[in-house]
Amino acid sequence: MAATNLPHTPSASNTSPDRKWEAALGRYQRLRARADRAPEGAPDIDALVEDYHIAMDHLVENVRAPDGDALIFKFDLAKERWEGFDLHDDWYEAFKKDVRYLCGHAEPVKHSDQDATWKLAVLAEKQARTLMERFRSKELAQIYTAYDQGTATYKEVRQVEDEWDAFTDAHSTAVDLLTLTPAPDLQAVALKVRLAYDDDAYHRDDGYTKLQVLQSDLDRLAAAPVSPSASAAASCTPFDVALRNYLAEYHAYNNASPQTAEEEEPLAKAFDRAERALDREPPQTAEDFVRKYVALHMDGGNLRRETVERLVEDGRRIVG
Repeated sequence: MAATNLPHTPSASNTSPDRKWEAALGRYQRLRARADRAPEGAPDIDALVEDYHIAMDHLVENVRAPDGDALIFKFDLAKERWEGFDLHDDWYEAFKKDVRYLCGHAEPVKHSDQDATWKLAVLAEKQARTLMERFRSKELAQIYTAYDQGTATYKEVRQVEDEWDAFTDAHSTAVDLLTLTPAPDLQAVALKVRLAYDDDAYHRDDGYTKLQVLQSDLDRLAAAPVSPSASAAASCTPFDVALRNYLAEYHAYNNASPQTAEEEEPLAKAFDRAERALDREPPQTAEDFVRKYVALHMDGGNLRRETVERLVEDGRRIVG
């Protein structure tokens, strides 16, 4: 195996001064350079390549990427090392740990760092999407064409599709982390909603948590927590009417003290009708979106799937 089978890695001049990262990176680059200097066919070339592969594995798997440049460096190594093969599970897990750290989910994020962590989350999603689309347009397209032409077996197609699943899973992980990262502005909210909707992120296990983060984004960007009843009393749009009716039935149901199931049933039915009416009524502004979201979550329970789908569509339409 010749060292020239792998391209030269990017320069490390812009990486973080983090000492552990720099030490591991320096060792990898020294061993890589030594193998690259060896003449073609040298008797010890396989050992030289193995040495820098071990250093590369250590850098990716055991050393946390201290910043976005370092993470991109790791992604580039993955492209070089595993092109045409399944991404090794240890590398995939290492990438997830790096992204979680850089997006602020391994340690508390200070408010002043929110812009930086958001940019890193966006960067991770873009890189994962680029790798996924590159594989789709090349390896996946080629194997499907070969199968249609009779030059590839179904087993070979399934092997490539299994590799494709690893890329889509990595992108979904990046989208999940982005949806859980505080958005610094409305443009960021728009990107978050669009990516989450396209990747079906709100329907995965932690969809409720992601919607709570979205509510926090909008509350924070509105400069103050939003009351679901704010301005509703003075307005008469269909949305405001539905919201007023919902709040009235909500309080009637929760403040009543029925003694029997028969006494409770009409209150529960009236509340359910009002809830479904509000669910179907689309908000027209970001403020209305937040008021609707807060109102439907006043009990803190899980929403119906169709309600979540409508909320996501509402948010996507409002923020563009």
